[in-house]
Amino acid sequence: MATGLPVACLEGSAISAARTAASATLAAGALHPRKERQVLGIIGCGPIAKTVHQHLRADGWFFRYVTAFDLDEKRAQEFGASLDGEDDVRIAGSIAEVADTADLIVFATTAGEPHFFAARHITARHTVLHLSLRDLGAEILLGAQNIVDDPEHAVREGTSVGLAVAEHGDTIVAGTLAQILTADVAVDYERPRIFSPFGLGVLDIAVASYVYDSSAASGQGTEVLDFFADPA
Repeated sequence: MATGLPVACLEGSAISAARTAASATLAAGALHPRKERQVLGIIGCGPIAKTVHQHLRADGWFFRYVTAFDLDEKRAQEFGASLDGEDDVRIAGSIAEVADTADLIVFATTAGEPHFFAARHITARHTVLHLSLRDLGAEILLGAQNIVDDPEHAVREGTSVGLAVAEHGDTIVAGTLAQILTADVAVDYERPRIFSPFGLGVLDIAVASYVYDSSAASGQGTEVLDFFADPA
């Protein structure tokens, strides 16, 4: 902080995926009534979805099976194969099919604007981890308990929450995950619960700091003593 010079070079995408998955897993545990005998729904079968699945399993979740959908069916099949038989993966033909069979749903797409509007498919049994932020229409958000990581960030950059707030007001945001964890906001099991985390940069810094400290302590990092031309 004193000089503005870098301390280390780390692989950022893995760190970002880890903190996204950890945040999602924390929200799932706080918002969903139980961890066992659930059906996990995956929409968007890329690296983020796989990392979230890994974190959920590490946190003690047990799934009857996983139902997955991707616009590229081959990608969904590759996602299933990547789990190495850890869970039975069934390929769905649509987002609605995923919602109709799953209890806990993960949206991890690259969508740039809302594309799923069928509110009848999202019910009180669902907890939705809306990690890609721009998949859900306002109709779905209006009928749900919407939890965010940070209210100011969650309404930026054309997110589903931001579009819904612009149209219907900020009362559609029930609170933050921190407020759920401290019991300042109660979980509403009478409605679907949707967690829309914008993704706070401070979480990347926290995870990166942990990785750096751990690698330095274990000697796994590579120190480059002459990285700067002037050591002073």
